[in-house]
Amino acid sequence: MKIVLTVILLFLSLFAETPKVVVINSNDKLEKYSDSYLAFKDDFEGNFSTIVVSDMKSREIKEYLYDEYPDIIYTIGSQAYQYAHLYTPEKEIYFSSIVNWKRLPTTPKTFGVSHELHSEMQLTLIKTLFPEIKKIGVVYSRYTEDLINEFQERGKNLGIEIVAHRVFEGTSDISEFHSFMDNIEALTVIPEPTLFRKESLLKEVLTLAKKRELAIFSYHKLFLDYGAVLIISADNQTTGRQISAMISSRDRDGEKVQYPAGTNLIFNKRVADNIGLEYNPVLLYMFNEIVE
Repeated sequence: MKIVLTVILLFLSLFAETPKVVVINSNDKLEKYSDSYLAFKDDFEGNFSTIVVSDMKSREIKEYLYDEYPDIIYTIGSQAYQYAHLYTPEKEIYFSSIVNWKRLPTTPKTFGVSHELHSEMQLTLIKTLFPEIKKIGVVYSRYTEDLINEFQERGKNLGIEIVAHRVFEGTSDISEFHSFMDNIEALTVIPEPTLFRKESLLKEVLTLAKKRELAIFSYHKLFLDYGAVLIISADNQTTGRQISAMISSRDRDGEKVQYPAGTNLIFNKRVADNIGLEYNPVLLYMFNEIVE
């Protein structure tokens, strides 16, 4: 009888320790979100429920979270995170697919995978692939100042000068970029909200860089249309699996926000050849895609 009771108590204790997990997806129609979600779904061994907030009203989301009241929430995209933080800030909240996550409110129970890659990794790849490039320009604002500071510190260690140009909401125009581009050999485009809000200015900046035959580096393959020669982006499927591992490990004392474990690399060889950009051909095996 004692053995049976012990087994029952052990089973109940294990069941009680199983956390309730909810996944909040900002929009399952976006490929980058669905890739992370599907990889998480395939990798995560526990049970979880899912909601897509793009199809729901705020009241419905609030009621769902209060009714479920999960122990752990995995949010995909900034909208999902904001709802989780608004209604259940006391819970463990994991995030992915958020551009510049540092601008969001967090708690000691916030964990996640950064959308931005490690700056030293990016600069090391650039330096190795394009050894002649010594000055790289980056456009930033108050929202991304921390990213620029990190780029500049890492650049010093690698012998690369990061030339930063600050933009201001509603006042910046293309005329101020001419002298900036006179002083650089390449332009790195980061997710900069102030610049991106004014789409016409962004296009003018990229067109000017292309006309000057500057090497353009960016984080999304859409920039290939504007003459980008190198795309370095996080692999969304790997990110989903990374979140799964973070939740399953129960390690809450490690790095709260990790850099992406996987990357996608695209090299636009056609543009590099057209602008006479020297590159190390030995490294081309590393790329997921080469545009000829």
